Amino acid sequence: MRKRNLEIDILSCLATALIIIGHCAYYQVSSDFGGINLDDSMWQYVGYDTKIHQTFLCIVDTIYLFHTRLFLMVSGAVLYLSSPRQLDDNAIIKNFCKKRAKRLLVPYVVVFTFILMPIRYIVGYYSINGLSVLTFLKRYIMEGMLITGNNYLWYLWVLFAGSVAIVLGEKYIHLSVKAKIVLLYLLRISQQIIPITHSIGIIYMFVDNFVYLYIGYVFMPHLDRIKKSSKPALGWFSFIILLGMAILLRKLELLPLFSIAIHEVAIWAGCITMWYIMLWVERHISVNWKECKTYGMGLYLYTDPLNYLILWGVMQCGKITLLGNEWFAFALILLRTIGISCVAVVIVNILRKCKLTYLC
Repeated sequence: MRKRNLEIDILSCLATALIIIGHCAYYQVSSDFGGINLDDSMWQYVGYDTKIHQTFLCIVDTIYLFHTRLFLMVSGAVLYLSSPRQLDDNAIIKNFCKKRAKRLLVPYVVVFTFILMPIRYIVGYYSINGLSVLTFLKRYIMEGMLITGNNYLWYLWVLFAGSVAIVLGEKYIHLSVKAKIVLLYLLRISQQIIPITHSIGIIYMFVDNFVYLYIGYVFMPHLDRIKKSSKPALGWFSFIILLGMAILLRKLELLPLFSIAIHEVAIWAGCITMWYIMLWVERHISVNWKECKTYGMGLYLYTDPLNYLILWGVMQCGKITLLGNEWFAFALILLRTIGISCVAVVIVNILRKCKLTYLC
């Protein structure tokens, strides 16, 4: 076990914040299994969207270009700090895999089964009323276990499978780091061009994201050198590039291969921008980042289901016309970011007191 790293703790907190913000802008959640459509109701009864919500959507669209990849890179760095050193000892590797399964797969199954699915059913996420037991089980398997449809918990599966793959790869695959990264990128790009696995979410998500987890893992030992060579001008340049890529992707219809390249530039521009934001935060904001980071998993697990309840509440109150009010839209944004984060923190504290720390 290696020592903790302040930069990684701060980056982890920032990445978690971006994930929460990224899940709090939508008025519509949809998949092959149904959804909540507040957006159509707004256009039907109001006829327009507020400027503040449109602005927030533009910000979130930009965040979406890179935030999950940043989260994966940070997770890769954390994995490096917690992974076993003695890879020749199979017992140590086996114990590591068991710990990762308890930390990642157990909360995945528990939260999806006992929190996300019931809340989605209550709020009318599933389009067919009076689902038969067989249909419900089919949706549970397809959307939950095979990650088909809208399931934000895919990250836990990718992190578990990726952690095991990295440790086993370090032991058995004797290629250079550069060769491994190139091969993983080629695999990711080939999947984008030839979408064979698109309908199999559990495979598609892993192939599409594993390279970023591995990059975070291999970059971690060089973090101090990267920090010493960091120049503020590069941070501003990356931010400008990120905005440019966001505008380009929003305005133009691009060929698939060109779109992949633009997205990749946006991913790295966004991650580099967040690196420089982290450096600024480290110098100017003094809080217990180690303690803040311990709430990251709980915030990730419980904020999204709470979002469903808020959208459902707006629909149930019969005040759809309020979506056209700027102040109400602003209050809704605050409720769906700061409000649900505070509730998630309370849930984490309750789980800790009940000694259910593996669920947060």
